[in-house]
Amino acid sequence: MPLIDRPQADQARVLQKSLEDLLSMERLWRQRAEKEADAFRRLLERLAYQMGGGQLVEDARRANPQAFQHWTAEDWEQIFHAIALRGRGWEESPSHSTPTPQLKKLTAVPVKEPPPQLKKLTAAVEKPQHWQQPPARKAPRRKKKSVTAAPTALDTTPALAPASIDQMAADLKEVDWQRISVPDMYKSLVKAGGMRWLRGMAVLYLIAKFGVNSRVEIAMTLSAAFAKSLATTRTWVRRAGGFLVERGLLTTATLRLQVFPTSLSVYKLTQDGRYFAQRMGWKVVESEWERAERLHEGARFPAHTMGILAFALHARLRGWTAFVLPEKQQNATPPDVLIQKGAERWFVEVELSQKENAAKWRHNAEDNGGKVALVAATPDRRHVLVADCKRLKLPGVATDLQTLVETRLSEIDANTPLWIEVW
Repeated sequence: MPLIDRPQADQARVLQKSLEDLLSMERLWRQRAEKEADAFRRLLERLAYQMGGGQLVEDARRANPQAFQHWTAEDWEQIFHAIALRGRGWEESPSHSTPTPQLKKLTAVPVKEPPPQLKKLTAAVEKPQHWQQPPARKAPRRKKKSVTAAPTALDTTPALAPASIDQMAADLKEVDWQRISVPDMYKSLVKAGGMRWLRGMAVLYLIAKFGVNSRVEIAMTLSAAFAKSLATTRTWVRRAGGFLVERGLLTTATLRLQVFPTSLSVYKLTQDGRYFAQRMGWKVVESEWERAERLHEGARFPAHTMGILAFALHARLRGWTAFVLPEKQQNATPPDVLIQKGAERWFVEVELSQKENAAKWRHNAEDNGGKVALVAATPDRRHVLVADCKRLKLPGVATDLQTLVETRLSEIDANTPLWIEVW
């Protein structure tokens, strides 16, 4: 005789399955709640910066780097209450204006000598009688005309990338980075970032004005502009980029190819980063990474996006002007890249798939006046695609990403060939 009859066993299995479903749903909802809470924390931090409370935020961050992950709604209420009081010039009554012990604990910085801003804040707290009738303010000095501009809509026209790194560097050198001024709402970032912020502004400038995304291209531009080694400027870009990502002005990703070991680290402006660039008076164009996501399902096919960006980078290193995904009225889908050097001009297709596509090559040949321009992933795959085009009786040019990537950057100049095969 079985110890448990069949109906009881079935009932036990049903109960067990129900319990597992409940636990699974509980985990799912908890993960969603944690993700949403993290998003709200980041939003509150950005709002605190934008409302002029960057110093309070930085004080709290120095006191406890993990503070924002543990703050409650009451903690944030204390921060925003203090920011609001600063904005009104401490005109509230003492009973409502005195900073609470909780706020002092949140922003207490464990240093021997408090910063000047905190000294000024403490002095105001210790003399509440001044809050009822604040002393008359001196007439503000007349400021020079601001160089910043009101935010404008994102320009989705592809950036007219220079033909060489040296030309981008020349543009970068025209800016007086040591004396450049930023809006008051970003002053706390200037103080917190130091050289990371100063170099980070150059990174933001290149992304905003020229639409470039790859770290290596940005580092090479800084190297040419400031006469530093590429190893040094790569460190600059990594550290400055990390600071800007942490502060919400940039987002980053590493795009990879699976057919051979290579990757491309990229940055792009966040909404806050774009707003900063616009406040600085820089016209913000749509970056190459953004265009790939908007026009070519770049987020869905990151390997293809990496191939497009890598080819555009290597074309520019060789003196070509490169346009990622140029929109053409007669085509529903734009070519991957348009490159030009002198009188030579090519609409280029980056092909990473293994399937035959005769229609694509015929269409590409029509764009190029009867010739094909293709980029394969590897030399072997390039041979296959070239053979396909020859069978179709389509002449053209071809290269592959592996050969381009494996060429030392120090060996590349405007005279380095871009095309490996011409037939």
